Amino acid sequence: MQKSSWQKPIVVLFLLIYLSGGIYTVVQQILALPFPLSIFMDYNFYNQALLRVLSGGDMYAVREIGPAFLYPPPALLFVDALNLLPKGVFQGSFFAALDMLMLASMVTLVCKKYSVSSQKTVLALVVSLSFAPFLITAEFGQINMLTQFGLGLLFIFAISFPWLAGLGLALAIVTKVTPLFFLAYLLATKNFKALGWTVISLAGFMLLAGLRYGIQPFFTYVDVFKGMTGILPIGANSQALAARLLMAGLSANIAIIQFGVTLYLGIVILVSAWQTFRGKKPEATFIISGLAMMLSPNILWYHHYVFFLLPFLVWMGWQRKNTAVTLWCLASMLVIQFDYFLLTGGLIVHLIGHLSILMVLFQSARETTMIQEPTAL
Repeated sequence: MQKSSWQKPIVVLFLLIYLSGGIYTVVQQILALPFPLSIFMDYNFYNQALLRVLSGGDMYAVREIGPAFLYPPPALLFVDALNLLPKGVFQGSFFAALDMLMLASMVTLVCKKYSVSSQKTVLALVVSLSFAPFLITAEFGQINMLTQFGLGLLFIFAISFPWLAGLGLALAIVTKVTPLFFLAYLLATKNFKALGWTVISLAGFMLLAGLRYGIQPFFTYVDVFKGMTGILPIGANSQALAARLLMAGLSANIAIIQFGVTLYLGIVILVSAWQTFRGKKPEATFIISGLAMMLSPNILWYHHYVFFLLPFLVWMGWQRKNTAVTLWCLASMLVIQFDYFLLTGGLIVHLIGHLSILMVLFQSARETTMIQEPTAL
């Protein structure tokens, strides 16, 4: 029996189960809120912040987690640009279509970088576009894909077009802040051109936001950011590890747990960056930075798991000859499809994320050691 004769049915079965999980989770999410409240909900919150600041008010007047706009002031520029389009559902639909276009472009570029076949590229597109956290990101009109697309630009064009890579990282930072973790990636790879373009691009975004909204929002955001660091939402929706452990019945100081997780992830990034600095393996630090960026915040929701996509795509591309890595990533994404409503509500996702980080760290250490070993004569 040839290998290909049993591969196709397994792939088809996987896709059927995987797509069913994505549809199930999205439908459950829609039903969890009075329809059509969840449709472009977050995008509408962004628009409300824009209207406030353009009318002379405070874009951060609402501080409650959920309806609040809690991003740096330059992030509002992208919502501002979409207001050139007809208002209402059309804007949200265009934003969702833009999400799909950014994701499809990101997947295609990563696959091209690693010379992935057209058939496997199509499969990667199907799996990525039907990933439940991405579908909910698009449903809510969330800003996540702007961040992830920026990180994709950083990874793909770091060497060939450092100005574009720097622009991508700046885009990611002004929309989520936590991509600051990727500065370690640029330093570890000694990519000072991209680092310089990141600084220039950040300055440009801040200048545009200052001219458009004034300087006060930047001072206000300092207070907003401090407030966010002291909050740990508790409940069925919160996906932060400390919150999930508390919901699972663990009686402990959740602040210490959250601090410990953040400290541990920071140390892992530094270790990985050091390995990259010595062994010239940029993928490992990029993957670990992406996963750590996602898992570390104290404010974490299911749609943030969309940030699994880029690290997993890069990991599968980098280790494309290692079938175990591909199976791990696909199985992990399958679990994430169902976990929110049917399994652990997020706890197992953290296990997947942290195990993935340790696996990548081990692979990087092993390959670095192999590079440093002298060739036998």
